[in-house]
Amino acid sequence: MSDKKILCIGDSLGKPRGRPSLVRLEDTWPKLLAKNLRGHQIIRNFNPSKQSKDIVEEVQNDSLCYYADIIIVQVGVVELYPRCLKRIELEIIKRLPLVRNMWKYLVSAYRPQIIKFRKKSYGSPSRYIENLLEFEKLNLGTKIIFIPPLPHPPDFERFHSPGYNAVIGEVIKNDIFARYFDSEFINLYANTDALMVEDGHHLSVAGHRTLAAKLIKICEAL
Repeated sequence: MSDKKILCIGDSLGKPRGRPSLVRLEDTWPKLLAKNLRGHQIIRNFNPSKQSKDIVEEVQNDSLCYYADIIIVQVGVVELYPRCLKRIELEIIKRLPLVRNMWKYLVSAYRPQIIKFRKKSYGSPSRYIENLLEFEKLNLGTKIIFIPPLPHPPDFERFHSPGYNAVIGEVIKNDIFARYFDSEFINLYANTDALMVEDGHHLSVAGHRTLAAKLIKICEAL
């Protein structure tokens, strides 16, 4: 592969973290790409709240025109993660101290039951896929690697995100993920606790290294 400009965009999964477990900048998958793909320019654009609709809007607003040869996209957890509240409900409760304290108690005691009953998230799987396809359409001529949303370890999913892995299992069947990532690789993250930090969805140092190794092989083949 000749020298290329590689744009890495996404949510907080590509960023360093101080808690719950330390992940230094140099241990994140974008920096590992920069270290191992010598001669290539790696551009990072990550925002903790970024969703699939945001990357489409950014391209339409011309803010991502880096003339990249390859774009690597990692979004999904923000909009697909099961929630106890809709976003607007959460904002209202934050302004009501007594209700907020009562709600915190209920969530700590009955989170799985509340999630199963309410079935809320910030987005939908179908809209998520539509946005990624729209993003691809807006970047014709550029190689795009969509990192699939990664499943949660079983023990974490059972209490914090019941039903999440079933949603992810359906989403990742789409061709935009299957081009580069097979089920064997994705299942590593469901079956190996060491690849995730304690919050269940951010990558550990080992998780970043595993993903980076896969991405390096993909980029070298393009």
